[in-house]
Amino acid sequence: MQASRKAHRWLLANAVAPLAGVAFGQAIRVDVGEFALLLAVFAGGFLYIGASELLPRSNAAAGGWRAALSSLIGLVVMGGIVHLAH
Repeated sequence: MQASRKAHRWLLANAVAPLAGVAFGQAIRVDVGEFALLLAVFAGGFLYIGASELLPRSNAAAGGWRAALSSLIGLVVMGGIVHLAH
């Protein structure tokens, strides 16, 4: 029964988090220069996580050339999406 109660708390936290994020985002104002800096910091963090954690793990699990090919295909697909959206 304890695990079920803990799971319900996590589900509640996951349900409330987007609403809290929207409320927090509406409560503060960020000018364009600060927004660009924040965006660059978060993008750098995502790139760091991908390069240092996810890519080595995928290479270890799937093998060298398959993981590299999958990463390359993902990069091309995302580049195409960004190009079409721009």
